[in-house]
Amino acid sequence: DYDCTIEHHPGRANVVADALSRKSSGSVAYLRGRYVPLMVELRKLRVELGVDKQGALLATLHVRPVLVERILAAQSQDPLICTLRAEVENGDRTDCLQVKAERQKPSGLLQPLPIPEWKWEHLTMNFVFKLPRTQNKHDGVWVIVDRLTKSVHFLPVRANYTLNKLAKIFIDEIVRLHGVP
Repeated sequence: DYDCTIEHHPGRANVVADALSRKSSGSVAYLRGRYVPLMVELRKLRVELGVDKQGALLATLHVRPVLVERILAAQSQDPLICTLRAEVENGDRTDCLQVKAERQKPSGLLQPLPIPEWKWEHLTMNFVFKLPRTQNKHDGVWVIVDRLTKSVHFLPVRANYTLNKLAKIFIDEIVRLHGVP
Protein backbone atom coordinates (compact mmCIF):
# COMPACT_ATOMS: atom_id res chain seq x y z
CA ASP A 1 0.00 0.00 0.00
CA TYR A 2 2.88 2.38 0.69
CA ASP A 3 5.95 3.07 -1.38
CA CYS A 4 8.95 3.17 0.90
CA THR A 5 12.61 2.37 0.74
CA ILE A 6 14.93 1.50 3.57
CA GLU A 7 18.26 3.26 3.31
CA HIS A 8 21.29 2.80 5.52
CA HIS A 9 23.16 5.90 6.71
CA PRO A 10 26.64 5.43 8.19
CA GLY A 11 27.16 6.62 11.78
CA ARG A 12 28.77 9.93 10.80
CA ALA A 13 25.98 10.84 8.39
CA ASN A 14 23.17 9.87 10.76
CA VAL A 15 24.05 12.25 13.61
CA VAL A 16 20.68 12.15 15.40
CA ALA A 17 20.43 8.37 15.61
CA ASP A 18 24.12 8.18 16.50
CA ALA A 19 23.65 10.60 19.40
CA LEU A 20 20.63 8.67 20.67
CA SER A 21 22.51 5.38 20.54
CA ARG A 22 25.23 6.91 22.73
CA LYS A 23 22.78 8.25 25.30
CA SER A 24 24.02 7.59 28.82
CA SER A 25 21.95 5.29 30.98
CA GLY A 26 23.85 6.22 34.14
CA SER A 27 21.51 8.95 35.30
CA VAL A 28 19.63 8.89 38.59
CA ALA A 29 16.29 8.93 36.72
CA TYR A 30 17.34 5.80 34.82
CA LEU A 31 18.33 4.08 38.08
CA ARG A 32 15.14 5.21 39.80
CA GLY A 33 12.95 3.84 37.01
CA ARG A 34 14.78 0.60 36.40
CA TYR A 35 16.11 -0.47 39.78
CA VAL A 36 13.39 0.42 42.28
CA PRO A 37 14.33 -2.35 44.77
CA LEU A 38 17.96 -1.23 44.64
CA MET A 39 16.91 2.37 45.26
CA VAL A 40 14.82 1.27 48.27
CA GLU A 41 17.84 -0.50 49.74
CA LEU A 42 20.10 2.50 49.06
CA ARG A 43 17.59 4.76 50.80
CA LYS A 44 17.55 2.43 53.82
CA LEU A 45 21.34 2.67 53.94
CA ARG A 46 21.06 6.48 53.68
CA VAL A 47 22.94 6.64 50.38
CA GLU A 48 22.25 9.90 48.56
CA LEU A 49 22.60 10.00 44.77
CA GLY A 50 22.82 13.07 42.57
CA VAL A 51 24.14 14.38 39.29
CA ASP A 52 26.53 17.34 39.06
CA LYS A 53 26.59 20.00 36.32
CA GLN A 54 28.84 17.87 34.12
CA GLY A 55 26.48 14.89 34.38
CA ALA A 56 28.66 12.82 36.71
CA LEU A 57 26.83 10.54 39.14
CA LEU A 58 27.62 11.50 42.73
CA ALA A 59 26.96 9.40 45.83
CA THR A 60 27.09 10.19 49.53
CA LEU A 61 27.01 7.47 52.16
CA HIS A 62 26.26 8.18 55.81
CA VAL A 63 27.70 5.43 57.99
CA ARG A 64 25.98 4.86 61.31
CA PRO A 65 27.77 3.00 64.05
CA VAL A 66 26.25 -0.19 65.40
CA LEU A 67 26.10 1.41 68.85
CA VAL A 68 23.56 4.01 67.68
CA GLU A 69 21.35 1.28 66.22
CA ARG A 70 21.54 -0.71 69.46
CA ILE A 71 20.60 2.36 71.51
CA LEU A 72 17.64 3.11 69.23
CA ALA A 73 16.47 -0.51 69.44
CA ALA A 74 16.74 -0.49 73.23
CA GLN A 75 14.90 2.84 73.46
CA SER A 76 12.02 1.51 71.37
CA GLN A 77 11.58 -1.29 73.96
CA ASP A 78 11.85 0.98 77.04
CA PRO A 79 8.33 1.63 78.47
CA LEU A 80 9.39 4.92 80.13
CA ILE A 81 10.72 6.34 76.86
CA CYS A 82 7.65 5.09 74.95
CA THR A 83 5.36 6.82 77.47
CA LEU A 84 7.40 10.02 77.31
CA ARG A 85 7.37 9.97 73.49
CA ALA A 86 3.57 9.50 73.45
CA GLU A 87 3.09 12.40 75.90
CA VAL A 88 5.27 14.71 73.77
CA GLU A 89 3.47 13.72 70.54
CA ASN A 90 0.06 14.33 72.17
CA GLY A 91 1.19 17.71 73.50
CA ASP A 92 0.83 16.67 77.16
CA ARG A 93 4.49 17.46 77.92
CA THR A 94 5.86 20.78 76.81
CA ASP A 95 9.01 20.80 78.96
CA CYS A 96 10.78 18.67 76.34
CA LEU A 97 10.04 21.27 73.68
CA GLN A 98 11.35 24.28 75.59
CA VAL A 99 14.78 25.73 74.90
CA LYS A 100 17.10 25.33 77.85
CA ALA A 101 19.48 28.27 77.59
CA GLU A 102 21.91 26.96 80.19
CA ARG A 103 22.66 23.97 77.94
CA GLN A 104 23.33 26.03 74.80
CA LYS A 105 26.71 27.22 73.65
CA PRO A 106 27.18 30.97 73.72
CA SER A 107 26.27 32.21 70.26
CA GLY A 108 28.89 34.96 69.98
CA LEU A 109 28.43 37.98 67.74
CA LEU A 110 25.71 37.71 65.14
CA GLN A 111 26.84 38.02 61.55
CA PRO A 112 24.38 39.91 59.34
CA LEU A 113 23.48 38.43 55.98
CA PRO A 114 24.55 40.46 52.94
CA ILE A 115 21.76 42.62 51.51
CA PRO A 116 20.70 41.35 48.07
CA GLU A 117 21.03 43.80 45.18
CA TRP A 118 18.43 42.26 42.85
CA LYS A 119 14.97 40.83 43.32
CA TRP A 120 14.86 37.03 43.53
CA GLU A 121 18.65 36.85 43.85
CA HIS A 122 18.65 35.41 47.39
CA LEU A 123 15.83 33.14 48.51
CA THR A 124 14.83 31.44 51.71
CA MET A 125 12.80 28.24 51.63
CA ASN A 126 10.91 26.20 54.17
CA PHE A 127 8.51 23.28 54.12
CA VAL A 128 5.39 22.96 56.28
CA PHE A 129 3.93 19.44 56.44
CA LYS A 130 1.29 17.46 58.32
CA LEU A 131 -1.42 19.80 57.06
CA PRO A 132 -4.93 18.60 56.18
CA ARG A 133 -4.84 16.88 52.80
CA THR A 134 -6.35 18.78 49.86
CA GLN A 135 -8.41 17.34 47.00
CA ASN A 136 -5.17 16.96 45.03
CA LYS A 137 -3.67 15.04 47.98
CA HIS A 138 -1.24 17.83 48.87
CA ASP A 139 -0.33 17.68 52.56
CA GLY A 140 2.29 20.41 52.74
CA VAL A 141 3.30 23.86 51.60
CA TRP A 142 6.67 24.90 50.18
CA VAL A 143 7.28 28.50 51.23
CA ILE A 144 9.77 30.42 49.05
CA VAL A 145 10.59 34.01 50.08
CA ASP A 146 12.62 36.64 48.22
CA ARG A 147 14.88 38.20 50.86
CA LEU A 148 14.93 41.65 49.24
CA THR A 149 11.25 42.28 48.52
CA LYS A 150 9.79 39.77 51.00
CA SER A 151 7.61 38.45 48.18
CA VAL A 152 6.37 34.95 48.94
CA HIS A 153 5.25 31.95 46.91
CA PHE A 154 3.24 29.24 48.67
CA LEU A 155 3.48 26.06 46.60
CA PRO A 156 1.34 23.01 47.47
CA VAL A 157 3.45 19.85 47.76
CA ARG A 158 3.24 16.31 49.06
CA ALA A 159 5.59 14.88 51.67
CA ASN A 160 6.63 12.08 49.31
CA TYR A 161 7.76 14.32 46.42
CA THR A 162 11.22 13.48 45.14
CA LEU A 163 13.99 16.02 44.68
CA ASN A 164 13.46 15.86 40.92
CA LYS A 165 9.74 16.66 41.35
CA LEU A 166 10.56 19.61 43.64
CA ALA A 167 13.13 20.89 41.13
CA LYS A 168 10.51 20.74 38.37
CA ILE A 169 8.02 22.67 40.53
CA PHE A 170 10.71 25.25 41.33
CA ILE A 171 11.49 25.74 37.64
CA ASP A 172 7.82 25.84 36.64
CA GLU A 173 6.78 28.29 39.36
CA ILE A 174 9.80 30.39 40.37
CA VAL A 175 12.26 30.35 37.46
CA ARG A 176 9.41 30.81 34.97
CA LEU A 177 8.27 34.02 36.71
CA HIS A 178 11.49 35.47 38.12
CA GLY A 179 14.41 33.84 36.29
CA VAL A 180 17.24 31.84 37.80
CA PRO A 181 18.22 33.19 41.26
